[in-house]
Amino acid sequence: MKDGHLFLNGSLSYSYLSPYIQAANQHKVPFTIVQNLEADTDIGLVLTGSEGSLERDIFLD
Repeated sequence: MKDGHLFLNGSLSYSYLSPYIQAANQHKVPFTIVQNLEADTDIGLVLTGSEGSLERDIFLD
């Protein structure tokens, strides 16, 4: 991915984050682990890019 960045939810256990961190490192995608104790979210990660998406439903279960 060109010009992408991965944001990971720091409230999740490292065992859940580890595969995504390894994939980001393998593909040279920079990542940030974000922890906001004031917010409650079901979102585990966000992958940004320089181009938008035409998909309406971009959430994965």
